[in-house]
Amino acid sequence: MPHAPFSIPNTFRRSLALTAFALVFVVAACEDEEARTRKRIVADYVREIDMRPRTQIYVRQVLTLKPDGRWTRTTTMETRGQTEESLPDSGTFRIQGVTLILRSLVEGGQSRRFTIGGDSLFSANAAQVQALTGYDIGEEVFVRSR
Repeated sequence: MPHAPFSIPNTFRRSLALTAFALVFVVAACEDEEARTRKRIVADYVREIDMRPRTQIYVRQVLTLKPDGRWTRTTTMETRGQTEESLPDSGTFRIQGVTLILRSLVEGGQSRRFTIGGDSLFSANAAQVQALTGYDIGEEVFVRSR
C-alpha cells in the first residue's frame, strides 16, 4: 500500500502563518520606534569647554545628527586668540531604546554611546575609558543648539 506524502496539518499551518505575521509586525514596530526617535533627535548639538580665564583655552564641538542616520562632528579650539579647526569626524548612528550609538567612519570604526535625555546627549563612554586607561575624561554632554 503506497504511503501518502507527508502533510502538515492545517492548524499548524495557520499557527505558523500567524506567528510569521506577528513577527513582521513586531519588527516593524521596533523600526518605527527608532524612526520616531531619530526624527525627534535630528539636530545640531553643542559641547563647549571654556577654561578661561585660568587658561587661554576654549573648545567648541558641534555634533550634527542627520535624518538619514549619518552624523558629523567638528571641533574648533581657540588658544591665546588663535582659532584652529581639527579634522572633522563622521559616520553613521543607530538608536537602541534611549541609547544613541555613533560609529565613526574616520576613527577606525570605533563606536561611542550617548544616553538621549530630552535636549541633551550624555556620554556613556567615560567609565569605559577610565577602566581601560585609568584616565578620567569626565562626562561629555552635548546640548541641542537652538
